[in-house]
Parts: sequence; C-alpha cells; structure tokens
Amino acid sequence: MTEESQHPGRDGVAHGPVIDYDQLRSLVEQAVPFNRFTGVELVELADGRAKARLGLVDDLRNHVGTMHAAALFQVAEFAAASAFVGAFAVHMNKVTFVARKAEIDYSGPARGDVEAIGKLTGETAEVLREVSERGHTRTGAVGEARDPDGVVVATVRVTFDVRPLDEPLAVDLPVREGAR
Repeated sequence: MTEESQHPGRDGVAHGPVIDYDQLRSLVEQAVPFNRFTGVELVELADGRAKARLGLVDDLRNHVGTMHAAALFQVAEFAAASAFVGAFAVHMNKVTFVARKAEIDYSGPARGDVEAIGKLTGETAEVLREVSERGHTRTGAVGEARDPDGVVVATVRVTFDVRPLDEPLAVDLPVREGAR
C-alpha cells in the first residue's frame, strides 16, 4: 500500500486505505432496518463526522403537532453513531460497538424537518490502544439536531462500548478505486 493510499485520520496518523465514504454512507443507511422504518437519511459521512436528516411527517408528530421526542432522539443518535462508523471505518472489520448510555436534552420544538450533526468525542488511536490493552473501552459521540432555521432542538450524548470482533468481518471495506 502506498503512502498516498493511507487514510489520514483526525489525529493526522495514516490508518489504512482511503475509504469511499459515499459507498460507506449507503451501507450504513441499510445496516439498521429501524432507520428505514422512521425515514431517517444519512446525507453525509466523513472521518468522525456525520449528518442525518429526518422529515417531519404526520406519523412522527406528537400531540402538539411538532416532531415527537423519540424521532428527535432517533435522528440525533443515528448521526452520533454514524460519526463513530466514519471515524473507525478502516477498523470496522476488527472492532464493534454498541450504545451503553445515552442522554438527550430537548431545547425546543421541531416544527419542521431536522438535520443532525454527529461528532465523535474521543480519539480513534486512544480507543484502539485501550481496546488492544484492556479488551474493551468506552468512547462517546454527540448528535445535535437542528430545525430548518438552524436552531438546536435536541442534543444527544451517547457512550459506546467498543470491543474487538471475535471473528473479523468478511466484508470488503468500500475503498476508492486505485487506493489499494
């Protein structure tokens, strides 16, 4: 693998092949059936960052006509979890993660569609080191949902438990052409 085919992580260290984030975004959207059920879309995915969108439809409204609290949680949590996937994309055949804790602050009503930005709060290299040394670790991500005017309506903080996979995945990473 040539140096230019290495993936420069948020920490500036080369981590492996250059990931095709558009293809990975499509795979992430399909990975959790509940996301399709609610209609949440992953519109952007990058290293440690993601953007999800959820349209306000009648089935997602609460008793006062705004987006239901559970739907706001869904879009913000999905953005946070997707940010994790983006950060660990080149390592997803070696580690797995599950949410262990989540908190949400609702700061205002969502009267229309929402977009949520997810960001990883830990450092990839540190998480991988702890998994290697201790067999598991925890890291966090934040998802911030905004209304069409850009006003924050909900913020989700998720703690993920990260562990090595017992068996590496038999899935090829979506690598850009010519990057291997």
